[in-house]
Amino acid sequence: PYVYMTGLAVCDLITSFCLILNAMMMFHPLLREHLWLRIFTVKFQIPVYYVRNTLGDAATYITNALSLDRLIAIRLPMHRPQYCTTYRARICCIVLILICAVINSHMLFRLTTIRVPFENVEGGMPMRQYAPLGFNKVVNQVVLNLRFIVMQFLPLALMITTNTLTIHEIAK
Repeated sequence: PYVYMTGLAVCDLITSFCLILNAMMMFHPLLREHLWLRIFTVKFQIPVYYVRNTLGDAATYITNALSLDRLIAIRLPMHRPQYCTTYRARICCIVLILICAVINSHMLFRLTTIRVPFENVEGGMPMRQYAPLGFNKVVNQVVLNLRFIVMQFLPLALMITTNTLTIHEIAK
């Protein structure tokens, strides 16, 4: 469980850092005052948003992996040393992060940052909006449905299943 908890902590820490950066990059009074922040926002708003979503989703799946690890340890105590190894937990965390990175990669192609003219602001204010691919209704519908299934429904179903089975095993 320590590997999963460490992975979860790292994902949450980086996600929190990205949330702070995204908040700064969307705070108009701060953007109006600092040219360097406007330049930074144009270059890094979408990548930071992508990392935030990827690691937030990965944290959800790592929590599911931890729940499954505990279920195996309780349900199959004699096989726990064989199945629940530190090495397998590390590989699991890495694979889950990579899967979430691939699933969220659409953001890098569907979103962009543009400069919008703004009164008394040199170069305009940066604003996140859809890239040309992001205006495609079919692409948006596929992404919306895929995100719902893979990032909301599946983790919830896995968590309900593993935790219900764990509680059932403990209550026996």
